Amino acid sequence: MGLSGKDGALLRARRIPMEDGRSKEHVGEVTRVNHEFLEMLLGQGYVPIISPVGLGEDGQTYDLGSDAVAAEIACALKAHKLIYLHDAPGILRGEELFNELTVSELEAHLAAGAFTGSMQTRARMTLKALGGGSVERVHVIDGRVPHSLIAELFTNKGVGTLVTR
Repeated sequence: MGLSGKDGALLRARRIPMEDGRSKEHVGEVTRVNHEFLEMLLGQGYVPIISPVGLGEDGQTYDLGSDAVAAEIACALKAHKLIYLHDAPGILRGEELFNELTVSELEAHLAAGAFTGSMQTRARMTLKALGGGSVERVHVIDGRVPHSLIAELFTNKGVGTLVTR
C-alpha cells in the first residue's frame, strides 16, 4: 500500500534549523511516528510503502529523507533488523567496503571524517536506528544487484555491510 507520511498523520515533522538560525524551507526531521496506524496496516496484511514526507504542526509539508524515515519507523515498530537498499555496495570509505562494523567502530570512522555526502548520512542514520532501543542489526546493501537481499540474509559472508550493536 503506497502511503505518504502525511496520510493518517503517519509522520509528524518540524523544520530543521540551520546553524546560522535560518532553515531550509521544506526540509524537516521526524518528531513522531504514528506506529498504531502502521501496526494496524501490518496486522491486516498490508506492506506499507512510505513516501518520506511529513506534516508539520504548522501545516507545512517537509521532506524528511528516506534513510531518516526508515530509521524512525524501525525504532517506532521496535524492529530487530533494518535493511537499507542503496545504490552502493554498502558502507564505503572511499572505495573500501566494510563488511561488518560495530556501533563503536562506525562512530569512530564517522568522527574521524571517513565519510562524506550520502555515505555520511547513511552512517548517521544507521547509528540512529541502532541507538533507538530494539534495532540490533542494520544491513546496508546494493539494491541494484539482483538477489542482493537474499545473498545478504541467507549466506554466511553477505554482500553488503552489517552493523551491529
